[in-house]
Amino acid sequence: MHDLVFCSSLDRAFLDDLEEILFFHPQQSKVRNAIVESIRKFGKPEIIQSGTRLRIGTDRFDHIQGLFVISNSSGRAQLAGVGLYVRDHPGNISIVHIAVHQDYTASGEHAEQMVLIRMINELRRIAAQIKGIDKITLLYNPKQAISISVKKHGAG
Repeated sequence: MHDLVFCSSLDRAFLDDLEEILFFHPQQSKVRNAIVESIRKFGKPEIIQSGTRLRIGTDRFDHIQGLFVISNSSGRAQLAGVGLYVRDHPGNISIVHIAVHQDYTASGEHAEQMVLIRMINELRRIAAQIKGIDKITLLYNPKQAISISVKKHGAG
């Protein structure tokens, strides 16, 4: 399994890949209602260029955080996944948007990378380092939000 690199901003060279995953993903129709609800609640995501770096913002939250996943599985650096999250309540981080490049989905040619699961695990690791956070909420379930507990370092 090739290593994945997690980062909070991207080099400007990934702009086209980021636009494709974030706005033109071929499977987004499967979670359309959840995307619409997320936009209603958190605002429309937009790509912000700052010098040579890219990040994501929305019109409603100043402190949207990004988690970007870079893979070298194809022999070149490729954007494999994007996650946006925000601390929307004292003990909670909500995943505002999460998307995986189609090559890294469960049916993609690099499915063995398990990018989505590894992104959620990385978000749990990040959340465990933030004082007061005990859960992550994923809003993409059409019937109800999924609550993911955060295990703190040093906790049993």
